[in-house]
Amino acid sequence: MRWIVFAAMVLTAPVAASEIENQHDAVLQCLSLMETETTWPQCRTMIFKPCQDHTVGSDDHLGCLETEKTGWQTAMDTRRELLDQKLTANGSAMLADLLGRWFGYVANKCQAVAEAKSGISADAAFAGCEVSEMAGISSDFETCLKGNSTSPYCIHKE
Repeated sequence: MRWIVFAAMVLTAPVAASEIENQHDAVLQCLSLMETETTWPQCRTMIFKPCQDHTVGSDDHLGCLETEKTGWQTAMDTRRELLDQKLTANGSAMLADLLGRWFGYVANKCQAVAEAKSGISADAAFAGCEVSEMAGISSDFETCLKGNSTSPYCIHKE
């Protein structure tokens, strides 16, 4: 019986990873078009679609948000690693400085969001804020990787 469960986990893992990547790609596309073709509410709906069927603040909802946070952290880290290979030393230094400040900004912003939403679910608000911020910076990284960014750090090697 253990082999059947293990085999099922192994056989379904790539599909789940592929679905997550497809969902992330769709969100990144939405975010990249926000100034011209999409809106924040459209993109936000896409970001949180995996958790939409759970009651806000429930254990299932918080678990879903933590899963999404982990997925977006991985997406962000992967793009950051790719940028390390493409950016000049100056660009990498600017990005490292930006990220050093970004993490503090996100912590402060999400704490304020959690306090404002404490009547609904402070934990869900904090996690949701982190997810949306990670999706946002992943979009910025993706735009830089594609050579379409105006961010000061986005200086590609020749």
